[in-house]
Amino acid sequence: MHVALNGLFFPPAAAPDAPSLPDAPSGGEGGISAEAVLKSLADEMEITFRLPAAARLHQERVVTARYEPDPALTQPRPSPSPSPSPSPLRWLLLAHLLPSPSARYELASWLDYSTFLMRSGDAPKAEECTREAVALNGIDAAALTAHGCVLAARGDLEGAEVFLKGALDAAPSSLDAWLLMAALYELMGRKRDAKTAHKHCVSMAQEAGSSVDKAYLALAESLLPLNPRSLIEQALQLEAEKNGTDPEDGRVLLCRAQLLLQAQQPAEAAAAARAALAAAPTSALAHQRLGHALLLQGDDQAGAIAAYEAALKHAPQPPTQVLLLLGRLQLDKGEWTRAKEVFLQACRLAPSCSSWLGAGAACLRLKHRAEAEECLSEANVLNNREPAAWGQLALLCVQQERLAEAEQALHHALKLELPDAALLTEVGGEFANLSAWAIAETCARRSLVMHPAAPAHQLLGDVLVEQRSYDEAAAQYANALALVEGDVALSNMYKALLRKVLGEYLGKPQEAARYA
Repeated sequence: MHVALNGLFFPPAAAPDAPSLPDAPSGGEGGISAEAVLKSLADEMEITFRLPAAARLHQERVVTARYEPDPALTQPRPSPSPSPSPSPLRWLLLAHLLPSPSARYELASWLDYSTFLMRSGDAPKAEECTREAVALNGIDAAALTAHGCVLAARGDLEGAEVFLKGALDAAPSSLDAWLLMAALYELMGRKRDAKTAHKHCVSMAQEAGSSVDKAYLALAESLLPLNPRSLIEQALQLEAEKNGTDPEDGRVLLCRAQLLLQAQQPAEAAAAARAALAAAPTSALAHQRLGHALLLQGDDQAGAIAAYEAALKHAPQPPTQVLLLLGRLQLDKGEWTRAKEVFLQACRLAPSCSSWLGAGAACLRLKHRAEAEECLSEANVLNNREPAAWGQLALLCVQQERLAEAEQALHHALKLELPDAALLTEVGGEFANLSAWAIAETCARRSLVMHPAAPAHQLLGDVLVEQRSYDEAAAQYANALALVEGDVALSNMYKALLRKVLGEYLGKPQEAARYA
């Protein structure tokens, strides 16, 4: 499949290896584990702002990682070594201090889930996750730091101190750990302890032949994935106080823009990103964060597209997230050719279900059906739980009058709760064109449950007319008419349909006359 796709779209390039299906991970030597596939899919959902789907994948990964087989148990035993074997006591100590690979998988899954929850605004659940991580390995610096930061974000500064000190004990030579303690002590109002921690940071930096200039800013940037807002704000304040960094510095503004995005404050994030662009007009990251902010605001699609295009222009390597979001915006705008270009670029750089799905949808709109099928099939291979891939495959198959395949694809799309009402209506319309009335009715009704829209009401009305359910058909046309108030052309069309149903089929000329 990959060879065919690269021959079709990227003749000069070699085909990348695809990850396994989330529900059928490959095993054996060189295989990709189930938890790794789930992590990749969760990240894919998050960068395209599909947070509920990302949360479900993180939850599944936690469960999967708990039962992931220990690689040490599945590898052949090495030949006996001539060196003396460690004593049983030493083996016991090593087993206690060094968790098994399966335990490390589980710890990583809890930490990744916790950071996702912090970025999406669920600190209480994030605390539960970091507590699980610490329970798995009480001397892991990353787990201790994460739990301490979550506690600080929730206002439990004394509890945070305990765990951040534990992280410092686990990694005493970490400059970031000392900087974090200084920021925490400032938050607690313990100026003497903060001063002591800062002096230690200065000494460590001098011993390494460097300085703490921009060190607090770097700390704030490194904390962004975990999103402990109070600590990040404190680190930025210390950067200004200790190092004299201008609050309008480009890096500071970019840090604030991301912090505001994660706080679901897109208007403020857009303002910070624009201020960063005023300082550095060619900053790809500033354009990217402006695009995110405008996209999340939801009222400036053109501005988001312009920002993402600028980010691609100035980035040395096109960011995958920008490509995926820009491609989706271009699809929504009806710019099929540009959408196809952008999604195929994403497929070349970082193939994913989202990139191949977007390319397939664009090809389908352009009536490049052979290419569309290749792309959609690849999307389905990479994630056969993606309802949109099944929905687009259903649309492709029904357009080609491959009814059995179309029905099977639609079955999977509906089973996976396809959330795209417009796509369901379109699929239903194609089934109606082939006189498959029952399937078309199912599509229309499912679409209307998600989003009452005039096209879905019209489709259902048309199908009901064919099934001689004239009263309900008239009601559907009336619903469609109510939704297009102000659109003269559509209003006249629905009135004509109502006159026909009421006058010709139901024999109610007086009611039909109301729609003259």
